[in-house]
Amino acid sequence: MIRTTNATVSRNIIARLSNDYSRLTTYQEELSTGKRLMHPSDDPMDVGNDIKLRSKMSQLDQYNKNINDGLGYMKVSDTAMSSMNNIMQRVRELTIQAANDTLSATQRVDIGKEVNELVKQMTSLGNTTFKGDYVFGGTHTKNPPMPLDSSVASSPQDYADKKMAVFNAGAANPAQINDGFSGKPITSIIPGTVKFSYGAGAAQINYIEGTDFSVDYVTGKITILPTSTHLGAGPGGLNVDISTPANYQAGQYNLTFDYVGHSQDIYGNDIVPSGAISRQIEEATNSQINVTSTDMFVDPTTGTNLISSRIQLGQNLQYNNRAGLNGDITNIDTGMKVLLSAQSTNGSRENRFNETLTRNESQTTDTTALRSSLEDADIAETTMNFTLAQNVYNLALQSAAKVIQPSLASFL
Repeated sequence: MIRTTNATVSRNIIARLSNDYSRLTTYQEELSTGKRLMHPSDDPMDVGNDIKLRSKMSQLDQYNKNINDGLGYMKVSDTAMSSMNNIMQRVRELTIQAANDTLSATQRVDIGKEVNELVKQMTSLGNTTFKGDYVFGGTHTKNPPMPLDSSVASSPQDYADKKMAVFNAGAANPAQINDGFSGKPITSIIPGTVKFSYGAGAAQINYIEGTDFSVDYVTGKITILPTSTHLGAGPGGLNVDISTPANYQAGQYNLTFDYVGHSQDIYGNDIVPSGAISRQIEEATNSQINVTSTDMFVDPTTGTNLISSRIQLGQNLQYNNRAGLNGDITNIDTGMKVLLSAQSTNGSRENRFNETLTRNESQTTDTTALRSSLEDADIAETTMNFTLAQNVYNLALQSAAKVIQPSLASFL
């Protein structure tokens, strides 16, 4: 006869109670979290599939961020280009008005003033930023693609910093205006902004454009006119030499103007705005989100630059060159076509991103539903199982209390 000790009975009962309690806590955890899969041991196959779905959700979430970031980038670009189109339309209207035979030279100069301000506005729009990056600079996002610079000469410090333009009319007339710091040619000068003088205070001589000098604003060349009543007899005469900062001292010759500069790196090297900026919007799918200032302003067929053409227009208005205005209208039409083409390209990419966003959101919904089918607990079923497990555990406790009745014999 095999004797079953009280200790053996107690161990068996405790083990059974432990299993019942473990099952009870499992159902309780499912009810509190609403999840069925909390440990790999719950269902290894479903847990493996759930991990894959979680990875898919992370990818979709990142693609969603990339798509929305790209859309924001392109919407900023589109807004800027829409404003440029409006400016171009206004410039065209002004040019047609200026080409009228009945207008005087003074009236054309007045029209030119508005055109020049519109050119400045176009330049500002060309330097539009998104999250601190220049959107039309290609991959050179930290450099303004078309900075609006100034040649200043109003204080000794300006000369010390070489913030001025230099030229030597004695060596060549017309003479190329160069940057006082780098020595590079300055082009694309805004018409009507050139101020040229000598001296300071009551003794200052202000040279008059059209009388003492003329400027080719597109190429950046200045011509000292032989008919000048000031430069001909004034300091330097026709041999005006401010070709070096040493000859260009504060209180002597002063030449100031605004111009559209070149994008440059930290070493002063010119940068051509180019290169594609892309976002990954789906698996193995990258899409470009940018257009460059070259795409917007340069005719790929003729190489005509929209900004240079507008400056040429301003020059024709400044010097009452009515014959050149008809050509300016043609250049404006060409420029508008190039700009519209760039805007259309941006718009088609924006549409693609919107369609991809819709597909991404649909995939996210489907993946979330699949995850839910694997992870989520059936609350009604779990509640019933929990109640049953609770009743079983309580009955087991009651039974154990009756079965385990310690006596002195239990310790023999």
